[in-house]
Amino acid sequence: DNVRNYMTQFVSNDWMFSRGYIDFPLGDIFRNHWINTTLNELIDDLPKTIKITNEKTVKQASDLIKSENVRALLVTESMGIKTCVLGVFDSSVLRQLFNGSVKPTDLVTNAMNRNYRQVVEKHGLDRVSRELTNEPYVVVWLNEDPYLVCREDFLHWSLARQS
Repeated sequence: DNVRNYMTQFVSNDWMFSRGYIDFPLGDIFRNHWINTTLNELIDDLPKTIKITNEKTVKQASDLIKSENVRALLVTESMGIKTCVLGVFDSSVLRQLFNGSVKPTDLVTNAMNRNYRQVVEKHGLDRVSRELTNEPYVVVWLNEDPYLVCREDFLHWSLARQS
């Protein structure tokens, strides 16, 4: 009991939920409408994942977000035949541009968001939803291909499944 009281100073319920240590039974009513959906169905229904290589600039990444009409880009690096996810490029770069920590000509890797989790197919949709309680993005790996799931897109997708 003392350990639990000590740990609650540092660990929130959202963190515990995202790691699968606790459940929120009242949320089952919401989750039951989509929890048995496959990750493939989720990916098919969400906006297309747009990838950008780590050699591109902040300006090029911003132009790509605008032309593709997406919330964020997956920053990747090719490692032979494998793809490695380095981060997510999104509008949070604006803060870095304002404070001068990056310039439009800097590489996208200097401005990418590293706050995301990766989920493999075997963990399923429950894990994706749990991770999105704490992180803005989840990278879902299906057949060795990465797909970006944004919190906002997941919100719209899950609410559309309510009957």
